[in-house]
Amino acid sequence: MRLLLISIFIAAGLTLGGVSSFANGTKTETNTREITLMGQINDIEGDSLVVKDSRGTIHIVIPAAPLQLERARVGDNVIIGMRNRRAAVIHNIKNMGGSEGMEN
Repeated sequence: MRLLLISIFIAAGLTLGGVSSFANGTKTETNTREITLMGQINDIEGDSLVVKDSRGTIHIVIPAAPLQLERARVGDNVIIGMRNRRAAVIHNIKNMGGSEGMEN
């Protein structure tokens, strides 16, 4: 009887441990963080933009697509939509009505 109870607890522990580790794996896959940043491009360094927001905070932004960097210019006022720490969309504020946005 004692051996049967020990076997049941071991089996239950392995089963529950497998379920919880699976749940942790799916949680990180669906966890996306979206941020909107508005500021001015101060510098372009390699594959990233240095953007200063209205509070004076400097942000290093990595565009999702190289084409976004080609259209960016130092001094541009931009709105950046970021997803998972990458710039998904970059819009030049003065060109918001036109087709000059730096979309992905």
